[in-house]
Amino acid sequence: MLTTPKILVDDTTEALLRRVEDKELRLELALPLEAIPDALRGFSPVLASSRQLVFRYGRGSGALERILNAVRRAGLQILDVSTNGPNLEEVFLELLRTARP
Repeated sequence: MLTTPKILVDDTTEALLRRVEDKELRLELALPLEAIPDALRGFSPVLASSRQLVFRYGRGSGALERILNAVRRAGLQILDVSTNGPNLEEVFLELLRTARP
């Protein structure tokens, strides 16, 4: 129920997308994994498939470099890398969550 309309934020799309810090790193590996290596457990990755590891990290936190270094130290060979950031729907939901009294 909407009682009083209120503008939560007025900014560019790019600036709005930067408000949500969470990003996703998806690594496609050369060899299949049966389990997540101990050296990577501190990053809480998800084994999406036997050859795909997915990490969530905060933009600008330095976590991306730490994750990639840990993957190298674990001896995993990376075939492909992709990152995904938030979309406008996620930004909108985050703004609504933080605007609640």
